[in-house]
Amino acid sequence: MLFALGGVYALYEGYHKISHPQQLTSPQIAIGVLVLALGLEIYALITAVKIANRTRRGRWLDFIKRAKEPELPTNLLEDAGAVGGLLLALGGVVLSALTRNGVFDGIATLLIGVLLVVIAVFLAIEMKSLLIGEAATSEDLALISAGLADAPIVSSVHRLRTMHLGPEELLVTASIGIQAGTTAEQISAEIDDAEQRIRAAVPIATVIYIEPDLDGPTERGLAPRSPASSDVAP
Repeated sequence: MLFALGGVYALYEGYHKISHPQQLTSPQIAIGVLVLALGLEIYALITAVKIANRTRRGRWLDFIKRAKEPELPTNLLEDAGAVGGLLLALGGVVLSALTRNGVFDGIATLLIGVLLVVIAVFLAIEMKSLLIGEAATSEDLALISAGLADAPIVSSVHRLRTMHLGPEELLVTASIGIQAGTTAEQISAEIDDAEQRIRAAVPIATVIYIEPDLDGPTERGLAPRSPASSDVAP
């Protein structure tokens, strides 16, 4: 809401300045304030980047999309948006002062508004996935599937679902196809072993529910059903 309201107000101000351009009265003071603010925001951005680099893997966009805690992506986008907005404002003030034309200040304000609205939309999309429950990453999902399938009595894995209960807490549910003739003791032991394998490969998988299911097609001599794309969490 802060980014969206700020962006809409900046768009209004930019339109007003372009429609009714005015010369800057104290460009030196404006430039001094902007340079000071820019230095502080760059320092804040560098600090956020250093913290993010401790856990970041791959590109920055992938890191922000895959982050499971909302604080760090929000801080990164806020600091990056502040630096970009201040650079636009500084450019608009300098051009307006040099040309004595307030239209450049209005154009810079419009661009700042667009920047804030884009950040607001991006944050809303990313934070929504965290609020309603986000699935495990594709790497963790592959490790979980391997941990479930790595058992002699398991012939297939059905309806695998994952959901983050928190940044470091993952819920895993699945139904595994069991070969005919397997005893209850063997099923129980294999499920315990599968849970241990999953937790060893994906430590954040703290809550695991595995449901055994006898594979009817295997009993009739048919090939076991492979997991359909709709049965596997994204």
